Amino acid sequence: DREPAAGTDAYGKGGPWLADGARLDDDVFFSAPRSLRLDCTGKFLYVPQYLRTKKLKPDTRYRISFFVKGRDLRPLLYRDGGACIELNDGGGRHWMRHPWPYLFGTFDWMGLRFELKTGKDAKKMAEHGFVCLRIINATRTAWFDDIRVEEIP
Repeated sequence: DREPAAGTDAYGKGGPWLADGARLDDDVFFSAPRSLRLDCTGKFLYVPQYLRTKKLKPDTRYRISFFVKGRDLRPLLYRDGGACIELNDGGGRHWMRHPWPYLFGTFDWMGLRFELKTGKDAKKMAEHGFVCLRIINATRTAWFDDIRVEEIP
């Protein structure tokens, strides 16, 4: 029931696997040609993108930056729901959700970034590291755009 998104230049070669409620949006975006739109009607919705084309290095600092926009995001639990991005280094050391508290309500495009240092297990990172865009414990709509994972020298 999942289809790969063809030609998704914004999210890496081969693109993400799109879950029900996720789609590429050519009408609402921060930087052309499109954004990824999540419409959540249940408890959560997520779209992972494995970092196989951009291998994470062990014991290295990285910055994740992205733009996000929300429309009527409603937490199901008091302030414990909304839009976020996660990075898992695959080595089991990091499973970080950003921002905290999660984003909710209606808001225009905002740029966010965070930094982390990866663990020491290079093999697991190369096989299992991923970025995950998600709405968790909330309903309604979020758009994500211009997502970057960059090594910090």
